[in-house]
Amino acid sequence: MAEAAPAKKGALAPSQINLALTGAPVPLTSSVPINGSVEFINLPPSPVTIWTWDASGALANIFTGEQNHCVPCQLGGNGPFSFDTTKVAAGDTLNFQANSKAPVPHGGAIEKDALTGVKGTIKVTSMSGD
Repeated sequence: MAEAAPAKKGALAPSQINLALTGAPVPLTSSVPINGSVEFINLPPSPVTIWTWDASGALANIFTGEQNHCVPCQLGGNGPFSFDTTKVAAGDTLNFQANSKAPVPHGGAIEKDALTGVKGTIKVTSMSGD
């Protein structure tokens, strides 16, 4: 009689980060495995842009397919966004911030348009599910 194949491990559920009415992230700090993903839950009243910084503190495209150092977020769930492993490594601490205005070509994050002065933090951990 043949043996049953071992059970496959399921895909990791995205780590959810809620954006409060002010744009402040809840939780403020998240730990996400390098092979995991992030889902931003944008609460009303309006869409936002999430600006992203790499471990060195420079604006960067940290998610796969991200452009202009940010990801647009409509109301509700956005993502999941997976890390671009050519730019992000396990052990990195990344930052993000909700901004009320979309990016402009060759522009940076405009601090005065940030919904709050609070940057969220994502600590990238080693792989999960191995």
